Amino acid sequence: MARGLLYLHEQFDPKIIHRDVKAANILLDDFCEAIVGDFGLAKLLDHRDSHVTTAVRGTVGHIAPEYLSTGQSSEKTDVFGFGILLLELITDQRALEFGKVSNQKGAMLDWVKKIHRENRVDLIVDKDLENKVSEIPIFWLLVV
Repeated sequence: MARGLLYLHEQFDPKIIHRDVKAANILLDDFCEAIVGDFGLAKLLDHRDSHVTTAVRGTVGHIAPEYLSTGQSSEKTDVFGFGILLLELITDQRALEFGKVSNQKGAMLDWVKKIHRENRVDLIVDKDLENKVSEIPIFWLLVV
């Protein structure tokens, strides 16, 4: 998926800003390689331009805050959506539903930021992944 976004942002002319990076828009080929799909909200952006200003579109929970406040989308808005997608994979929770144990609801990103500040990365990682991944790479992923 990251390579697909890199291609859209750096190697395609003009750039393509997807504007709706989420799990439902990732397709798998015959070799289970991820393919970026659903370009219904995509916008073209000249390489000389830093952003495109549009009406805000996308999936709530995956939309970058700066895009929500300014209507300006760029590669950065896609990278934000990709980051939320990674958090959904790591936590096994949806962007707007978190805290399965305590039945809390809200924005996952706010919860992850709080847990990260408290240095409790162990609470973020899905229990099924705990023995399969090291906390150190997960910590650095969260820092980014």
